[in-house]
Amino acid sequence: MLDTAELQRERALATADVDDVRRVAVQAHDLGVSRAAQWCGKDLLECLGHAGVVVSSHKCSPDWSVSGVEIAAYTTRDASGHVCLIDLFEDVIERKVQGLAAFGVDASMDLVKDLHLAHEFYHYLEFSQLGLTCDSIDAVQVRGLFGRKPHHPSRAGEVAAHAFARACIGFPFHPVLIDVMSRMGAQGADFPVLIDDFVSRMERI
Repeated sequence: MLDTAELQRERALATADVDDVRRVAVQAHDLGVSRAAQWCGKDLLECLGHAGVVVSSHKCSPDWSVSGVEIAAYTTRDASGHVCLIDLFEDVIERKVQGLAAFGVDASMDLVKDLHLAHEFYHYLEFSQLGLTCDSIDAVQVRGLFGRKPHHPSRAGEVAAHAFARACIGFPFHPVLIDVMSRMGAQGADFPVLIDDFVSRMERI
């Protein structure tokens, strides 16, 4: 359900059948898990260093990070399309740790940071070796003015990266759920509104 919710953030899928989106979300998730098998237990930071990718931690998130869709990590590509830089933003990661703590989840900064690094590592693999995830899974049928047409959801890479990161780190919670929990923990006054919105979205899926 959470993988489907992630895919549905893509506007192009607004007219797609939920069952079709769910089917493709499962494919992307399974692909991420299978690709994690050879990387579990490895030092991903060291692997990135050997590949020439610079990983930097910053105390504050960038100015372009939007409230409600905060960016905890970001991958930059060079002109050739290869990953050259991964940025981690500690203030956003700390807010996630605090939000989880509000629900009784004891997660360290290092653990949540590793989760985000593993997520970005998957994108590094996409851009350097594997190709985009959306090209490795089925298309979703979307309705347009002239009938249905196939669409390869770009956010399939996010679904696969979530699954890859969880498998590599052994983290018990889905990253989408972590974001929801951290928002609720940080915005206690709006908790009923946030939980109602989240539940209604899950019910539609």
